[in-house]
Amino acid sequence: MHEKIPGWLIAGLLLIFSALPVCGKTLTVGVVPQFETGRLYAVWGPILNELSRRPACPFPWPVPPVIPAFERAFMNGEYDIAYMNPYHYIVAARTQGYVPLVRDVGRSLRGVLVVARDSGISAVAQLAGKTIAFPSPNALGAAL
Repeated sequence: MHEKIPGWLIAGLLLIFSALPVCGKTLTVGVVPQFETGRLYAVWGPILNELSRRPACPFPWPVPPVIPAFERAFMNGEYDIAYMNPYHYIVAARTQGYVPLVRDVGRSLRGVLVVARDSGISAVAQLAGKTIAFPSPNALGAAL
């Protein structure tokens, strides 16, 4: 399955990296592993390949196998540049001083409330007094 890469993301990254001088330093890029490795490469590979063709810096891309490995890496400051959800950004800013360069301002963050198809619940009011489960705050889906 091929993911469409948002135009705002490509434009923002290309603008930022095209402004970099020849650095002579390798910049390590981290991407939160919200999909399996093959799908991540399908989405991010074209972006990093395009950036690597430019004269600024090479961009190695170590893909951590699971989200906790990604979290450990950015909390240790192992990435020069990282793509993460808002929760991860708060942690990264606090632990390593990461600052946002590109963000999606075209849409508001919203949640989706779901119930089992056979639950009999069809309105939010029916949830009064019920137990509700929320995803982990560091899950990418929790922030989308």
